[in-house]
Formats: sequence, C-alpha cells, structure tokens
Amino acid sequence: ELGNLAYCERLGLWGEACTFANFEQFLSTVSRRGVFFLEMLAMELKRIGAYVSRGLSFQNSEFHTVELKLSDQQRHVYDEAASLWLDVRIALQEAIQKTNAPGRILSNYWSAHQRFFRQLILAMKVDYIAAEAKKAVEEGHAVVIGLQQTGEAALSRKISQKKSVHHFNSLYSSVRDTLISFLETHFPVIVHDASTDALNDSKQLDTSVVDITDEIYMNNVEVSKNKQSAG
Repeated sequence: ELGNLAYCERLGLWGEACTFANFEQFLSTVSRRGVFFLEMLAMELKRIGAYVSRGLSFQNSEFHTVELKLSDQQRHVYDEAASLWLDVRIALQEAIQKTNAPGRILSNYWSAHQRFFRQLILAMKVDYIAAEAKKAVEEGHAVVIGLQQTGEAALSRKISQKKSVHHFNSLYSSVRDTLISFLETHFPVIVHDASTDALNDSKQLDTSVVDITDEIYMNNVEVSKNKQSAG
C-alpha cells in the first residue's frame, strides 16, 4: 500500500531538492503509473539500500495462549450485542416472510454476524495487548503485533461516501458499520410476487414498505420492553 510510506520522509523521494515537493504529489503521480512502476520503485530503493523488507524468522520462537478475563462492562457489551442481533434475526425472518424475499438473505445475515463479533472480540483485546507491549518494550524486547484485519478499507469507503473525515461526529467503529451496512444492503423492503420469478418480477413498495417496517419495528420495541420488564 503506497500510502503507508507517508512516514518515510528520509527515503528522499519527496521534499527539498527532490522531484516531488511533498508526499501528496508523490502519491498522486506514482499511483497513476500502475503496479509495474511500484515494482520498479521497490527494486530501486532496495538497490540503493534505502528500503529493505525482511521476513521474520521463527527460529527459537515460543508461543503460548493467554486467556483474557473480560470485565463486567465488556460482558455487558457482548450480551447486549448478542441480544441486538437476535432481534435483527427475528425482524429479518418476519420481513422475509412478508416480502417473499429469497431465503439466502439469511446467509448474508450470518456472514455479517460473524464479522461483527470477530471485530468486537478483537477490540476487547486491545487494552491488554497494549499493556503487554509496553511492558515488553520496557524489558528491552522488540514487539511485533500481527493484524489480520485493520478495517482500513471500510474506513476509506466511509470517508469517500462522506467526502471528508470531518463529517464524522464520533470515532469510526467498523463493528457498528458492519451491522448498519447489513441492514441498509440486505434487509428486504421489496415485495416479491410468489407466483413469478422473485428476482425479475418484483415491485418496489410504496405505502406497504412503511406498513411492514413500522410493524416490525413496533414488534421489536415490545420485545425490548418485555426483556426490560423481565430483568
């Protein structure tokens, strides 16, 4: 990812006495050249010894699994999230029945469900990992943290939709965005004629969409109220 070179000012690719006045100009120009140019750039930097990518050896490495004890607040957040997704599934099944939507929407639900909780669990590990990393650095160790997902792509997509990062009123949450994106993209609001092809002969709801979504919403409100009363 070329944008990740922004902090490497000492490479001498932009700045005073360089071809590019700043990183933004360098990024804009190089990005238009394609992958071939990026490969040539990497080869040139390696040739002059300015930039080296090394692979870490696992020789003499030791691994152990640490069980993280959740705080009461984290348990509460997890339980509330599980309850929310249950309400979404109930509403989704009701909407599928009312709109004759394809049943494969449920597979999209479970896919988003899995991504949501994977990201939520990862977020719960951050404080512990940060504390362990600081402790290791103080003891003279070099810390390497591996991330399978950073959420960068989702954040970039959100920023492009809002045109500017300044439009965010709070810290961006990829966990929250996973749920909202699923509802906006996959929650059925089109009534399909059961006697025809569900994909080709569908009609957009007019007043019916309000009736169905309001009914589903009110049912969920009653479910939430009953849960609170029971608690």
